[in-house]
Amino acid sequence: MQILALMILVVLTSAVVLLLVQTGIVSVKADMDDVPILNTEFIPIERSGELVINEIVFCSLVDEMLSCINPLDDFGQGDHFYIHTTVQSSPQNGQIMLVRNYRLVGPEGFSLMEFDAKDNYYFELASKEKETITFADYVATLPDFDDGEYTLDITIENPLLNKKIITTKKFVIETYYGGIDYIIE
Repeated sequence: MQILALMILVVLTSAVVLLLVQTGIVSVKADMDDVPILNTEFIPIERSGELVINEIVFCSLVDEMLSCINPLDDFGQGDHFYIHTTVQSSPQNGQIMLVRNYRLVGPEGFSLMEFDAKDNYYFELASKEKETITFADYVATLPDFDDGEYTLDITIENPLLNKKIITTKKFVIETYYGGIDYIIE
């Protein structure tokens, strides 16, 4: 009898809570990301394919064909540059999908900027063969950036192949004085 009373109490409490949520009196906040259940692989099979970063170069300019013009590794405060990246990827079921993310770390080791494009596909292509893809992303340094060596963490991911590459590229920001060396006597 006690078990039956306990089960009725649980059902009534659940019904009241669901009613309060349904009417909007009580709100539910999800602490976790939504995970699509239908996208789950029940039999984990290794997806074959290749994802390779061929080249990462900092450029002062890129042309309309995304070719790097004037590669650099040293910049002044407030300068702008392009991250020129060449990636090679195999298709999965005749498609290639790429996502790229960046994280900029300052000379003190603190993260200054994060460009996270989760579930935002920057490149989609229907292909049967391995393709070489070139990206060029614009970056502007701020005038108040400190002098020193900066680290750019670059993540390239192909979610169709379930492959991810994380690499690091370093560059230097220095204070420029208009190309004139000052001599103090």
